[in-house]
Amino acid sequence: KCIDRIHEMHRNGVTVLLISHNLSVVRRMCTDLIWLENGRIRASGATENVAYQYRFQSNQAIGRQMSSSSEEQSFRRWGSGEIEITNVRFLNADGNEQKYFQTGDEMTVEIAYAAHQSVPEPEFGLAIFRDDGLQVNGPSSQLAGLQTGEISGIGVVRYRIDSLPLLPADYQVTAAIHAPYLTHAYDFHERAYPFRVVSGGTNESDGLVALPAEWSWQQAFPQD
Repeated sequence: KCIDRIHEMHRNGVTVLLISHNLSVVRRMCTDLIWLENGRIRASGATENVAYQYRFQSNQAIGRQMSSSSEEQSFRRWGSGEIEITNVRFLNADGNEQKYFQTGDEMTVEIAYAAHQSVPEPEFGLAIFRDDGLQVNGPSSQLAGLQTGEISGIGVVRYRIDSLPLLPADYQVTAAIHAPYLTHAYDFHERAYPFRVVSGGTNESDGLVALPAEWSWQQAFPQD
């Protein structure tokens, strides 16, 4: 109701000063923005220009925060240990490691492993969870038809997402290596690896994913 009232006042020519941390709201409602930080003006001008500067600075800060956090995560782990997951990384389109992405970015999940003995056809699996516990997906190398053969020693497996559809939120990834058909776990790391989707990749903010779709409109012609 408040938003509707503000729109009504704007249509009637009233100048409205809106103070908010909600970037999506001010982008929809304001023609100009002033970015204040510690009582000082950081930027002012057209809405999209200031919003871009604010998002860029916020994303840089998030990246520094996540990079400086401890790499030692507390998570549930089990398995027989013939193959171990030695590292899981999130890579951007340039192959560089990072833990924050925007909707629509390319993202690769890289699983490094060490096989302590020869193991036939191990299955590599992932599961992405939103921070409220909602599971997004559960892909595996076997479901994708990837034939690993008999492996030993060290190596990496990568799961590449061409265009990340997830909307801004915090997420965790489960990584696992199983015997074929999930009959036996060699190593299972439950919701062990966090990453974040930040604003800026899409104007959408409600829900879980941004679907690859487009709007169209056609005016009906009057009948004679």
